[in-house]
Amino acid sequence: MSAPTVDEVAATCIAVGAKENVTVPQDMAVKIARESNRNVRRALLMLESAAVNSPQMTASEAVVKTDWEQYIESLAREITAEQVSSSEEGRRCEQARRAERAALNTLFARGSAERDETTALQAHGTRDDDAALCDPPPPHVKKRVCKQA
Repeated sequence: MSAPTVDEVAATCIAVGAKENVTVPQDMAVKIARESNRNVRRALLMLESAAVNSPQMTASEAVVKTDWEQYIESLAREITAEQVSSSEEGRRCEQARRAERAALNTLFARGSAERDETTALQAHGTRDDDAALCDPPPPHVKKRVCKQA
């Protein structure tokens, strides 16, 4: 069985409105039928919400969705907002991780360069400008201990 047409749902809204002593304009009934996606139960709930909000309905009024539909839309907006903020937070964390990795790579590269220089100095002796700053290493330590300049 297929859903009723927009005109059939609108006619049902007008008939129910008449039985409840509420005048439902044709244009408003058509709006309700379209907003309800031709679902008679939803259309009657929307008609009830519209009648409670404004007993003298006019065609220019916006169709009021049912309470549960308004709640679900509100909940969906909140969830979407949380996802957006958490994805922004995720991007910031990822940027911080990348910066940390870059800093560690830089430190590692410097450490490698210093180790290479220390190894070269041990193999070939010290440079002249370093000679005044460095004490000879103790017998159990293989590299030089340098004083602060």
